[in-house]
Amino acid sequence: IFVSVFSIVLAGGATIARLIFRKTSKMPWLADDYLIIVAAIITSADAACYLACLPFGFGQHMWAVDPALLLTFFKIVFATFILYGAAVSFVKFSVLAFYARIFPRNNFKWWLISLGVASGAWWILITLASVLQCNPVQKNWDDSLPGYCINYLDLYIAIQVLNIVLDIAILALPISTVMKLQMGRANKISVAMTFALG
Repeated sequence: IFVSVFSIVLAGGATIARLIFRKTSKMPWLADDYLIIVAAIITSADAACYLACLPFGFGQHMWAVDPALLLTFFKIVFATFILYGAAVSFVKFSVLAFYARIFPRNNFKWWLISLGVASGAWWILITLASVLQCNPVQKNWDDSLPGYCINYLDLYIAIQVLNIVLDIAILALPISTVMKLQMGRANKISVAMTFALG
């Protein structure tokens, strides 16, 4: 919990500082700014869900928690699955919008569009997987209901592998463009590493 809250506070602080800087510098907010605001709001909601789980047995052994509390706990966890996919996707969209602003070349734009579509498809995939992993949907939080659930762990691993591949592709995308800039090799490497590290 502490790590999650600390990460949210750190990321939120960086986002707020960025927006304040643009405002005080009289620079207009652009698409990547609005997208990162949406990502920050969704991420905050996701973190709030984890905090909301605390009174319902989060961090405790399942057999030590009142079954009525567990029902509410799993409903909240179900919501985090939906929020997670949205938050991650909007971060990707913000990064791609930032690239589009600083690298306006046409051939680069098609790579941005392709990765944007792939990121959107990943978002749809993880959302559908989260919602439809159990039939009926209510079985996601109430295992006593008749029905069935797929092996979500294997599916989740496959989805996260796709997520990592997308992240690597997005972070590596501007490197070839940076290496063509008219600057010293050391500066090129420095800028390329900055993009690669996100």
